[in-house]
Amino acid sequence: MSILSLTFNHKQNTMKQSMTKKNPLFQPLPLFAMISSTLIMIGTGVATLTTLPTTSPAQVITKKRYECENCGSRLVFNNPAEHKPDPTKNNSKNFNTVIVKITNGRYRHVIETDRLLLREVTMNDLEEVNKIYSNPENERSSVWKLHTDKEKTKEKINSMINNYRIGKPEHWIVCDKKTNKIVAIGGMFGFVPAHRRITMGWTVDSNSWGNGYAVELGKACVEYAMKFLNVNRVDAVVRINNIASRKVLEKIGLSYTTHLRQNWRLKDEFLSHYQFVILRKDIEKQLQKSKV
Repeated sequence: MSILSLTFNHKQNTMKQSMTKKNPLFQPLPLFAMISSTLIMIGTGVATLTTLPTTSPAQVITKKRYECENCGSRLVFNNPAEHKPDPTKNNSKNFNTVIVKITNGRYRHVIETDRLLLREVTMNDLEEVNKIYSNPENERSSVWKLHTDKEKTKEKINSMINNYRIGKPEHWIVCDKKTNKIVAIGGMFGFVPAHRRITMGWTVDSNSWGNGYAVELGKACVEYAMKFLNVNRVDAVVRINNIASRKVLEKIGLSYTTHLRQNWRLKDEFLSHYQFVILRKDIEKQLQKSKV
């Protein structure tokens, strides 16, 4: 190596040492400083992880509603101004405060299956809904009384709409998506959140029997209840002589559990029913593939 190269390398080393002494960025960190820095970085990372957004559980919202104790309809209103006095009754708008609990994000108002649309009823559906509730064939296997006039059907629709309003599970209107015709009325009722249990039921119009609508509707109800209401158990009751509905429940996956003897009074007659039940553990794989 030449003297020139040695001289040049010596100058470079001298410059590096000079920069290191003058600039604190080039100073080597003491051991305790390195350890402290590492711990701070780890702590920051943990704090960041803990603040990442997570899927929060359903939020239960408590709201005030109002019901008129004199109108007799037992409807619940968001505010007293919504109340329409009934001229046929002594309606003084004497309101009681009602506290309702709505589980945010847990009630779906529209559900679709391959062939069916499950949606909220409106007063525009009065004619078609009245045909279902005034059909003796439909009443024969049901637990409701035949509607002899449209006023009875109006009361029923108003009650359903009110339950939608307060966030309570209620029956849907069930339409054939191709024809837009109402073929059934069905859904959930009797929700017991504390025990994660609910009851389902439906009425398929006799003019639409034999098309498999009940199986498709019942399956959607079970999957909806398990997925969106987070229930552990779905019940159904059926008249003991209603063999067709019993077969439908078995196809959906429900099992017979109890003979409810004379448990329902209708037209001064005590009716007996069979109770069918399905549990979450029975359809875990089905729920994973569910499109509801």
